[in-house]
Amino acid sequence: MTNCGITDLVLKDCPKMMFIHATRCRVLKHLKVENAPIVNRFDYAQCKKLNMDQVLDQILRMPPERNRIIYLRPMQQVDTLTLEQKLFSGPYPYHICIIHEFSNPPNVRNKVRIRSWMDTIANINQELIKYEFFPEATRSEEDLKKYPKYPWGREIYTLEGNVFTND
Repeated sequence: MTNCGITDLVLKDCPKMMFIHATRCRVLKHLKVENAPIVNRFDYAQCKKLNMDQVLDQILRMPPERNRIIYLRPMQQVDTLTLEQKLFSGPYPYHICIIHEFSNPPNVRNKVRIRSWMDTIANINQELIKYEFFPEATRSEEDLKKYPKYPWGREIYTLEGNVFTND
């Protein structure tokens, strides 16, 4: 969707939909997703009134069939610590990559690079678990007692900085 004038987007029974894209939807406020099992890419750019917390909550509630890439070009300040707490508080058995892009102008190549990077990392992880006998991460009751607060004993990596290209 580009320059769309709707306030609430409700996606119901979309079994073949793979991505959601919204750009410059000035009045879009809410997203609701019901039964869209293979959606794995979410692109939101310059949607002034979009409630990012509500959108992320909807994305995290979806059943995990694929890794998720969430690309945001937010128009308001985002509390990254609260966002991380929300993301890593649940037992999500898939990779989550959130990109906040503030480059001016936006660079499509960065989005493509990130998508290929996510696919590569996911494939390496699957190979290690399947053929190299690395155990999948789990959280036991003992872990919950030992690490009751964020980051819950997890390794969390944050990359920040400028991306420069030779254009």
